[in-house]
Amino acid sequence: MLFEIINPSDPYTVVAEDKEIAAVACVVLGAGSYAFRPIDGGEFEVPLFLFGRHAEWFKATFDATTTEVIDRVMDARRAELADCLDSVLYGDAEMRARFESDTANDTPKQRYAAKLAFQKQASSLNDIGMNAYRTAVQLRGSPTDVTPPLPTSAPAHVPPAPETPITEEERAAILANLKPQQSD
Repeated sequence: MLFEIINPSDPYTVVAEDKEIAAVACVVLGAGSYAFRPIDGGEFEVPLFLFGRHAEWFKATFDATTTEVIDRVMDARRAELADCLDSVLYGDAEMRARFESDTANDTPKQRYAAKLAFQKQASSLNDIGMNAYRTAVQLRGSPTDVTPPLPTSAPAHVPPAPETPITEEERAAILANLKPQQSD
């Protein structure tokens, strides 16, 4: 499933294997301030949760609480979530198609270097692509599990990937960043 990441800055796209992965990736990446809108003709959309309502949406969509869905993905589908976050790419669907075509025969390291160069087009300081990459590294537990390491030619402003897995405290902080439910 191909999605546009709705955010207040640059255009980005992301690929998710299914609805559950898309929903958790959206929440982890934007803490409620991003949405995922389908590009490939799908109907499933992850809404903004700026004003709460995430509990209602997760219950209606997955018949589970937000925490239950996140825990289920973190426990049983962590690699799929990391792959989804690794797929975040600067640009719209057309730019993504061109990038994928241009890098189809590249090695993973060459593809990642091209992705970094492509990312330089972003104008926002809110580096969604690199934030997604760092989160994917954390989810995998070690930078050695990530196919391409940061190339030595990475721009100086790109921080090194963290070397520790995401902790329970970090997961709790992600959940805490979701806005509280509005009472009716």
